[in-house]
Amino acid sequence: MAFVIDVPSQAYGYNEELVGIHLSLASSAQSYATARQNGHPVIGVIVWNAILGAFLAHGLQSNRLIALNGSAINVQAMSKESAARITNRTLEELEKATE
Repeated sequence: MAFVIDVPSQAYGYNEELVGIHLSLASSAQSYATARQNGHPVIGVIVWNAILGAFLAHGLQSNRLIALNGSAINVQAMSKESAARITNRTLEELEKATE
């Protein structure tokens, strides 16, 4: 199973996001999990920007991620400041932990 991560923005309203996005994400996650459980490798291909929730929800479900090599490719799940805040660390502690 291979899938393309191509979700630079969301143009949906609040209600559509609550219902539609969550249902489609749950269905996708179930498909990835079922494929892996049945011995199929799940490969994510990043061809543009992979940012925040969409990347976490889809990209990190794969066994392997492949990204094109180019300056237009940007993979970002969380800023350093946000990661430090979430993990209750200072930026310096976070930098040291990621070495």
